[in-house]
Amino acid sequence: IRIGAMVTAQEIISSSLINQHIPALADAARSMASCQIRSMATIGGNISSAVPSADLPPSLIAADATVELRCSESSREVTLTKFFTGPRETICQTGELLTFIFVPFPPPNTGISYQKFALREANALAVASVASRLTLKDGKIDRAAIVLGAVAPTPVEALKTSEFLSGKEPSQSLLEDASLMAKEEAKPISDIRGSIWYRKELIPILTRRALAEALLQAQRKSRTRK
Repeated sequence: IRIGAMVTAQEIISSSLINQHIPALADAARSMASCQIRSMATIGGNISSAVPSADLPPSLIAADATVELRCSESSREVTLTKFFTGPRETICQTGELLTFIFVPFPPPNTGISYQKFALREANALAVASVASRLTLKDGKIDRAAIVLGAVAPTPVEALKTSEFLSGKEPSQSLLEDASLMAKEEAKPISDIRGSIWYRKELIPILTRRALAEALLQAQRKSRTRK
């Protein structure tokens, strides 16, 4: 799926292609700001601003997204995980623009979920957020990905937790254990929206919800294919 950098959040929400294959991205866009702002805010702007609490990057990273960076003389494609280097800092060089976002179609029996906690329901930045992706094969988790938002200078891939899930049969206790592991991979700061302790306590709750929803999506797709 190729998404132009100037596509707005509202267009993402309205896209049947996005809702069918990457519903977590539509959910993330829906959680942004207000309807008026979503009609003007672009996916390229949300990514390039490199704000730790941005809503779209966690879901895109969980979906293995890459971005195209172009200047007058050349272009290059980089994974979104390598795009962010710090708060409001990216690998973009002088003269480069982010032009496209590429998201591969998820493999069969895959679910992706985005969960966010903010201090109010609208017009609020994330205090913490989690995107998760689960792919099932032969009744087991073939691949897992968990990305934490707003709890570090850049989006965090919870690699230890993802590896822990892979190859295991999904169960409530497994998701609970993974949620607690994800908490240890967060590196939050304290600010006006929440303390380090508060954000740490949010991560297992959001991770559990994201994993449960991703698992439900994957199981539904598995039953549909049969």
